[in-house]
Amino acid sequence: LSGLGLDKEATEQFVTEALKQFIAVTEETETGQREG
Repeated sequence: LSGLGLDKEATEQFVTEALKQFIAVTEETETGQREG
């Protein structure tokens, strides 16, 4: 990612946000399956 000119902090922030989105979608899917 350094090739894109992102510093370590910005990269970590991006990864953290991506993980949050992934977890949120996963939890929604699991909840939907349980309710269904």
